[in-house]
Formats: sequence, C-alpha cells, structure tokens
Amino acid sequence: MVVAEVASPAVAASTILSSLLTHPLHRVRALMAVSGELHAQNKADILAVCSPSACAQWQFKQGGVESIWHGALDSIALGLVPSLLLRPIIESLCMPAADASPATRIGLALAQSLLHLSLTYPLSLCALKTTQDVPVNGHYRYTSGFHALREAFSAGVESAVPRLYRGLGLSVAGVLVYRLSYAGMLSLMPSRIGPANTFLTAIAAGMLAYPLDVLRRRYIALDPVDMRSSWQYARDMIRSEGFQAFYFGNMMAMVENLSNRIALMQIYPLVARTRTFGGLSS
Repeated sequence: MVVAEVASPAVAASTILSSLLTHPLHRVRALMAVSGELHAQNKADILAVCSPSACAQWQFKQGGVESIWHGALDSIALGLVPSLLLRPIIESLCMPAADASPATRIGLALAQSLLHLSLTYPLSLCALKTTQDVPVNGHYRYTSGFHALREAFSAGVESAVPRLYRGLGLSVAGVLVYRLSYAGMLSLMPSRIGPANTFLTAIAAGMLAYPLDVLRRRYIALDPVDMRSSWQYARDMIRSEGFQAFYFGNMMAMVENLSNRIALMQIYPLVARTRTFGGLSS
C-alpha cells in the first residue's frame, strides 16, 4: 500500500539521508538554473556558474566547503520533512478506489499533487531561497530558511502571503505538465512496465516540465520590488538569453536525481536493519 510505504520511518530516514548526501549536486543545479539572474544582479559572472565543474569551483572560491553545503539543513527541515509528514495524510484523503477508471486515478493524482504543493510551498520556497543564495562580499542574504521566512513577515502578514507564494502558479503548471505527460507516456507503453521504463519516463516528463521549474526558480530569485509578471519575465529571458536559458542545469538535474535514487537504494537496507527502524519499516 502506498501510504504505508511513504509513512515508513525507515523510508523517511533513508530519503532524508540520501537528500543530505546529494545536496552539493542540488546546489550546483540550483545555481546553474538561476545563473542568468545572478549575472543580471552582478552576483556572479555567467561563465562561473554555467557548467557543473565551473559552478562547483566558483562556490568553493566564494565560501569554501560551507558554500557547497549552504542550505542543506534548510532543505531537509523546511522542504523535505513537512513533505514527508503531509504526503501520507493527503494520499489517504485522495486514494482512488480499486475499480477506479484511469481518468479518475489521474485526476486524484493531480489533486494530491496540487494540495500537497499548496500546503508545503511557503516553507519549501524559503528553503529554495537559501539554497540558491550566493555570498556577496562574504555575506549571504539568507543565513537560513528561517531567516527568509522571518524576512517575508517583516512587513506584515498581508505582504508575506504574496511573497511566500511567489511562483506558485508556475509550480502548478509544472505539476500539470509533468503528471499529464508522465501518465500519457506510460499509457503508450506495453502492459508490463518495469522500473527502467518508469524511470526513463520520469526523466522525459521532467525534461518537458523543466523550463517551468527554471522560470520559477529565477522568478523567486528576483527582488520583491520587481513587479513584472512571470510571463513578462519569461519573455525578457528569451529576448536577452534565448530559449536555452530555460534548460540551464537540466543535465545536472538528471545526475542529481539518479544519484539520489542510487543513494536511497544503498542507504535504505542499512537503515531498515537498524534496531531503531527495523521493526517499523514494514
């Protein structure tokens, strides 16, 4: 049963550990995705963050080892943990019946994703702001995700809500593109679908949705006083950098996802055998 698997303490602990280990890859991918905006804000030379190796070297020069791991704990505490806690509850509320039609299953899967996204978005946004932050004169704008959260509320609740939900529409569009393309590609495959096919399908669907993710990340990195809409900003991106800007960091995202899966597969058996999680993993 899906809920039992997601709610398993061993699975949750393994997911947290694998995400922590692969955070340097996530940070490189995040900085590559917003490289054009960092250059526009004079925070980084575009050549310093346009490739994985150059980005990693640039980070190390800017802030040493701490820069490579900047935002790791925030990604766990504000991004991953709330998601792991809420997901089984949401899935139990939107669980399809055994005899549900494919359309019903797709609709409920979309409902799960959108409800989960709307509830976890403010905290994950604060974690994202920290992950894609870079030091200027040796100082970060956000020392932690909680710092970003406190800053959002500094001018009152009325101004905090739009700041904490900035880019939500792009996330919703990304979820729709990913879910629909993933379900559509799976429906075209033979009835016997193996893990390799589903993984490759997930990669293909992720590539289709990736431009929206890049646009969201760059839109979040904008100064709050910038009043352009996300689509106006996308138009300006195409004019100044070309459409290839929407795929900066795409290959690094694949490497990150693959590394995370491999780490999870290696860590889970070890965690499940421990005394703490061994009796709770089933």
